[in-house]
Amino acid sequence: MMAHLEECFPERYKIEYQYNNADYVYLCENLENLSGKKYHGKKNFINRFRKTYEDWNYELISDENTGECVRMTDEWCGQNGCGEVDKGKSDEVCNLIGGIEKL
Repeated sequence: MMAHLEECFPERYKIEYQYNNADYVYLCENLENLSGKKYHGKKNFINRFRKTYEDWNYELISDENTGECVRMTDEWCGQNGCGEVDKGKSDEVCNLIGGIEKL
C-alpha cells in the first residue's frame, strides 16, 4: 500500500513503515485450526484462558447487554491505565464505547 500511495502522491508525503504499529492479518482458516508451530503460543493462550475462566460465554452485543459491555470496558481501562500511559489505547476504547452506544 505504501508503494501505491507514493505512486499516487509522488514526493508529497514521507511514508515510513513502523513495525511496532503494524496490524496482524491472519487467514480465518488458520485461526480456526491454530495448527502448526506458528500458532502454538496462541493455542496455549486460549487453553490457559479456558482453564482460568471455566464459566465464560460468548454473546452478541445487543440492547440488553450494551451497558454491561461499557462497564466492563471502563473497568478494564481503569485497570490498564488508558489515557495515562497509552493515548492510542484510550482512543481505541473511546471509539469502541462510542460504537457500542450507537447500537
